[in-house]
Formats: sequence, C-alpha cells, structure tokens
Amino acid sequence: MVKLLNANNAIAPSNSSKDCAYLEHTMRSFLDASAFGVKDFFFENKTNSLSASYMLWLQILPVRCSFQGPDGVITASICRLDFNKSNLAHFDAIDQNLCPVWSQGNENTTRYDLGKQIGVHPVNIVEYRATRGMFVNS
Repeated sequence: MVKLLNANNAIAPSNSSKDCAYLEHTMRSFLDASAFGVKDFFFENKTNSLSASYMLWLQILPVRCSFQGPDGVITASICRLDFNKSNLAHFDAIDQNLCPVWSQGNENTTRYDLGKQIGVHPVNIVEYRATRGMFVNS
C-alpha cells in the first residue's frame, strides 16, 4: 500500500487545487485502509485501544498542499483542530485513540520515540519508506 500511495504522490506533482484534492483524497483512502489493524478492528472491534493502531506516523513529501501541514507529517496534520476529519471512515476512533499519538509526531520522530510513547518495544515497529521508484522496508 505504501507503493500505491507513493505512486499517487508522483501523479499529483504540483500545488494546484486539482493535484492537492487528488492527493488528499488518496491520503484519506490510504488512512481509512491502514489506520487500524484489520484483524483487531474488524474481528475484535477494538476501536478504543491503541493496540488496534496500525499507522503510527505518515509523512508525504514534498510538501505542496495545505493539508500536509508544514512538514508533511500527515498523521499530525489530521489531528489539528482545523482539519476536516468527518470524511475519514473511522474519525471518532482516530480522534479518541490515534490523535494522542499522531499529534506528537514531527519530521524528526523515530520509531524509538513512538515505541516509548505507546509502550511497545521499537523492534516491533516496522518502518516503510517509498521514494521515487524505490521501496524500502527497514
């Protein structure tokens, strides 16, 4: 899914309203599909637990649209008061469970920072990166 998000990022290269609307729609779809773990969310209905969280941090670069915030950290931008969360499929659960984690992220956040914050050993956090035609699972 990270490859698909990266491909859509490349399709919308400018800061035009058309490209930004496309990129924001893509980002919202990506978060709807990956913000919560499929097994935890759909089978055990654990929407009130951080254990259901799948997405801990998301950054889309380069920054060119207002919804990306100042550093492209989408997960932090979503938790801003002025961001319209109503179009996200699980916006109540995101506000209650994920924003306490997401709002702490910035461009310098590491998996060690996130692990400490949620009480998970950093080795259990998998980091995915996609850049122009290259996909890295670190």
